[in-house]
Amino acid sequence: MNLRYLILMAGLMLNTASADFVDSSVQLHPFYPFDGPYVIELSGEWPNDCHPGEQKPVIRDYTGDSVLIDFEIVVEHITCNQTPTPYRVLVDMVKLVGTVAGNFQDLEVTFRFGGVEVVETLLLDCGDGVPCNAPAFTYVNPENGFFHNPGLQTQGMLLSRQNLSMAAYPLTYDAAGKPRWLFAGGIITGDVYFGDLYEISNGGCLGCPLPAQPPLAKPIGNLTLLMDSPGRIQASYN
Repeated sequence: MNLRYLILMAGLMLNTASADFVDSSVQLHPFYPFDGPYVIELSGEWPNDCHPGEQKPVIRDYTGDSVLIDFEIVVEHITCNQTPTPYRVLVDMVKLVGTVAGNFQDLEVTFRFGGVEVVETLLLDCGDGVPCNAPAFTYVNPENGFFHNPGLQTQGMLLSRQNLSMAAYPLTYDAAGKPRWLFAGGIITGDVYFGDLYEISNGGCLGCPLPAQPPLAKPIGNLTLLMDSPGRIQASYN
């Protein structure tokens, strides 16, 4: 059994006193999305680690060719030191892609925090469906096995991959505390994976009589995975 980290796509430590986005970069995963969902990444190095709390990105406005992203404090705590702090923020766009009509060729991304903004225009399409002359995808294929986050000891995810096809089985718990396995299947594109998330019910065990009710697959949301390495992934559930 593989024990690896499963990390939520959220969380950022920022400094309101000297908020700036010097040396920050914005990019998409996959590199050039055409008609599917994508993830926006903001990364860089904060000049020090002096912040009011843990931050999360919140999408304030989306028009199809522009998006405005603010940060909200989700945990209040004051710590301070002079150590430069690298950060990496991932914003999952899977729920918004396709909600606005239009054939958009680029996306103006604005990150806003503490009165300071960083604005970057990223290509969504090179026009007329012609692929961009982008570098070849660097595929990051996750290991088969069970992934977990030490901070979430009762949750995890089982991944089963063959070439670029992958099935993901998140383990969660319902309101009554009963374990619940979910399912998502799809194709890895570069270092990102998107899949519809289903809850399976009325299934039978191997060698058991057929159940009275047929198996059901109820769609309950979406799953997004970003592979940092074969043994480390970041996950977002919608």
